Parts: sequence; C-alpha cells; structure tokens
Amino acid sequence: MFISYPLNGEVVCAERVARWRPLVNWVLVIPLYLWVAVLGSGAAVVSLVGWFAILFTGQLPERLGDYLVAVLRYQWRVMARGNAGNPISTTEELRGIFKIQ
Repeated sequence: MFISYPLNGEVVCAERVARWRPLVNWVLVIPLYLWVAVLGSGAAVVSLVGWFAILFTGQLPERLGDYLVAVLRYQWRVMARGNAGNPISTTEELRGIFKIQ
C-alpha cells in the first residue's frame, strides 16, 4: 500500500565546503556549550521545584514549564549548530535549503 504525503521535499546541499570551516564552527560553538551547561543546571533545579509543585498542586506552573521548554529549544539549536555548522532559525532559511513542492 502506497501512502502519499502532502509535502514532498528535496534537500539542497553545498557541493564543496572549505576544509577550515568545520574547525571554525566548532571553536565558535564552545561558548554556546558552556551556556547550555549553565541553563541545564538551572533546568535541573526548576525540574525539582516543578516536581514538588505538581505533587502539591496537581499541575506544573506555566512559567516553570515555559522555562524548561525554552532551555530544551536552545539546547536543540546549539546541538544542531555543533553538528551541522549552521542553525536554522527562520522559515525563509528553511525555504532556501528545502525545495518545498
């Protein structure tokens, strides 16, 4: 059985990448990894506080949940930058990389 998806895409990659570029990208991402470690420590504390809040009130306070989501999104962006070299931040950049039909 063939299932048709509503979105078909094609990835456009650079044909050549300068040999020095990955090294420079890794050097530039080091401060971001340090900041992720600091935010991750804060997220661990917020998770513990949130656990007690859920235990006593039955729900996670919205501000704590927003902080945890923001930290996770930032971690994912930093990891994508470290692995791929460039973070994708806007829809226009996505349209430049993917040919959406």
